[in-house]
Amino acid sequence: MRLRLQESLEQTVASRAHELESQNFALQTQMNPHFLYNTITNISILAEEADQMTIVAFCQDLSSMLRYISSHDTSPVRLAEE
Repeated sequence: MRLRLQESLEQTVASRAHELESQNFALQTQMNPHFLYNTITNISILAEEADQMTIVAFCQDLSSMLRYISSHDTSPVRLAEE
């Protein structure tokens, strides 16, 4: 019985560690895009202040592309949109 209790405890600890690791990964995947969007926005603001509209347009296009890539929409996409 002691052996079964020990195995059960080990399984519980391993399960909890896996759960925490999954939560950490989920949080990290949420933070990375947020950091990228903020960085691109800051670059765009600096470019706009310097009247560099080509860079502003590039930043907007890049943001749109990242939004598209990180969306969870799995519906088919037309080739023109891709």
